[in-house]
Amino acid sequence: MNSLPGESEAPKRLQQKAVGALKSIRDAEETRRGAIYKLTLDVDDVPVAPLSIMRSHESALRHMGMARKSQLMSQGMKNSAMQEMP
Repeated sequence: MNSLPGESEAPKRLQQKAVGALKSIRDAEETRRGAIYKLTLDVDDVPVAPLSIMRSHESALRHMGMARKSQLMSQGMKNSAMQEMP
């Protein structure tokens, strides 16, 4: 059987790339698990109050955003009503 010089090397290179990709995936998964474990340890040291304050602050910002959107919409309606009046 006649084969080209680089033909038998291609599957080997492909296999090496696949093995390298799997190792990278495994390393990334280990890093992710380590980060989750570290966060779990860090969260155990954090008092509950700052988390609740952050949540209420986030909620307040969300409500402010909705109020601002409502204000802009009503202002837009007033402006369009003013333009329609002769």
